[in-house]
Amino acid sequence: MEARPLTVATFNVKDLFEAGFAAKLTELARHLDRAGADLVALQEIGSERALDALVARLARCADYKHRLVGSPDRRGIRNAILSTFPLEGAVVHERAALPFPVFTPGDPEPFGARIPLRRGIPEVTVRHPTLGKVTMLSVHLKSKRPQAAKTSSAEEIPITTPHDLAAAEVRSLVARLAEALFVRGLVDAATARGAEIVCAGDLNDTAESLPVGLIRGRGAAALVSAAAGLPGGERVSALHGAPAQIDHLLVSPTLASRLVEARFFNEDLREHPHADDAPPTPDSDHALFMARFE
Repeated sequence: MEARPLTVATFNVKDLFEAGFAAKLTELARHLDRAGADLVALQEIGSERALDALVARLARCADYKHRLVGSPDRRGIRNAILSTFPLEGAVVHERAALPFPVFTPGDPEPFGARIPLRRGIPEVTVRHPTLGKVTMLSVHLKSKRPQAAKTSSAEEIPITTPHDLAAAEVRSLVARLAEALFVRGLVDAATARGAEIVCAGDLNDTAESLPVGLIRGRGAAALVSAAAGLPGGERVSALHGAPAQIDHLLVSPTLASRLVEARFFNEDLREHPHADDAPPTPDSDHALFMARFE
């Protein structure tokens, strides 16, 4: 049997709400066509109708016969996975509340039910002809934006002092850490089933951060960043104030050993305004990241 490469990609497409937004569909499809990925993890899909419209624009639209779409957050964005391979397994992980580590078994949950899993995490497993069983997760962790405290009626309490801001940043980090711990558990479970792992998505943090480190793990079985071998100047997937890589492809060691290409499509990346009333843009504020294994 002729060896077949496996190409994977992750892309936060930024607010794909309007299925008829022709300019945006064209721009997103241009990057996806360049990647030519077999497995694509997407973030910020507004609806399945919008995803249908995007797939219809792809040069290989007929190849992407298999998909899994996650549940949305309160803003209506969700994660998804497209696959050219049949799905041997497919599940969307959802949790109304995430646990947080306690110091002693039996201690009460330190945050009760205050930390939700904002966006359901799609997980698919496919069978590659030469690499065997491969499991992909499409993940979108909470952003680094400070999280204000809320009243009992869910109204945000204004941040007025430096201490208020520091507390809001701690809340944001705690939520992201809880999500990362949950994802680490999903990686452990997939590893125990004997699958190669691709944990893909917008993790809203850098490779050196604690949340991303928790997902990677430690030791011989730790996941490896597919971007690790690229020059630092090329590891840029967003310009949120400063150039950084916050979109990741974390893969199991065996896959990492077979990596032959990794690339960020960031040539046209630009800073985007982040005001609530900012108009929609045809381009994303994230770069597509692809990796190929043989």
